[in-house]
Amino acid sequence: MVSRPSAVRALGEGRPILFLHIPKTGGNSLSQAFARLYAPHQRFTDRGNISADYLDRIVAAAGDRAFIWGHPALGALTRVADKVDIITLLRRPVDQVVSSYLHIRENPDDVSYSEANRLSLSAFLREHPNYIARQTLSIANATRDRAFDILTDTRECAEAVADFLDRASFVGVLDRPLACCEVLSDRLGGAFPLQLHHLNSARMRGGATDGIGSLREEYFALRESGRFAELFAAEEAAYAKASDTLARRYESLGPAMSSRQRSDEGAATLDIPATMFFCPSGFLRDGELDYSPKSGKEYLIYGPYCCLPPGEYEAEFRFRTRKVARFGVGPLRLEVVANNALRLSTRLLWRGALNSAARRTLRFRNQHPDDVLEFRIGKSRFARGALEFAGVSIRPVAEEATRQQRY
Repeated sequence: MVSRPSAVRALGEGRPILFLHIPKTGGNSLSQAFARLYAPHQRFTDRGNISADYLDRIVAAAGDRAFIWGHPALGALTRVADKVDIITLLRRPVDQVVSSYLHIRENPDDVSYSEANRLSLSAFLREHPNYIARQTLSIANATRDRAFDILTDTRECAEAVADFLDRASFVGVLDRPLACCEVLSDRLGGAFPLQLHHLNSARMRGGATDGIGSLREEYFALRESGRFAELFAAEEAAYAKASDTLARRYESLGPAMSSRQRSDEGAATLDIPATMFFCPSGFLRDGELDYSPKSGKEYLIYGPYCCLPPGEYEAEFRFRTRKVARFGVGPLRLEVVANNALRLSTRLLWRGALNSAARRTLRFRNQHPDDVLEFRIGKSRFARGALEFAGVSIRPVAEEATRQQRY
């Protein structure tokens, strides 16, 4: 059983934090943001997994301040649940199923790869109904030593998950990142940034919007057919409970304003440092990413997968080039992308070394507060030299200035 957190003690105060990754929630990269609060010797994962033996051993040796993360194996929580602060995030059932299906189809090493590429989503779910309630099954199996059969033990699984969600130190839902950030910041005593830049590129898995919509329609059609009704109900109940738990904790923050409210009252420039971005083959030096575009990777720099309130913005990519030929680093492409699928703004820079700050600035409109935004610098195969990247500055554009520009 999972112990109920103290109402006074801050999250992670006197006990390790255990971040459970439920399948395909995008938590892998969110844990990287948590890990930045800990020294290297205080971070633990077994290649992204957590078994009961591994967790037992780490908790015994790690001390009070530690961060442990990974996908829970069978019985992972049976020995140490009362010795750690457990946090986790759930995902909307339809998003969870669609993302898992697309992930299998894109991964040749998955045992179901051929089958997923041969079958439609609804046919695949009929053959593998455990994917309908995979979050429920994953949590339930982590709480005991004998594996559940999701088809025959559905009600027992749902009860185990409800108990877990009641007693976990923090439960969030991935489609409400702003609320998650506020509650986590409060529980961590202000140590966590209120606008947590988190990786959530799996939210739509980069597929075409029409294709994603068709898969969602298949999911809902199977749900409405009445087949596997208990599985759909169990997964939706777990998500609804997690969402309600987050909403109650968010509302209990009292006078603390949400990130969206602060932004509506006059947002300042948001400076996102290079340390929050990702570089496929570069390295961090003096707070800046250093990258040589000799690699075959398409994107030099990408991240940090953040959310912004609706509105008009300007994003300045702060970088400089070095070791370049006379005519510059070569063609670079700047992009602002929503949900890893929709390009909100893009610009091609032909002579990277000579471009002004104005040329390195993109204007874009964000329409939905829960859309996950990504800022990228890409290259062509002709790029040469090296790039030093200091981050991105995001400035809200006043409505008056926007209107004047339009007319």
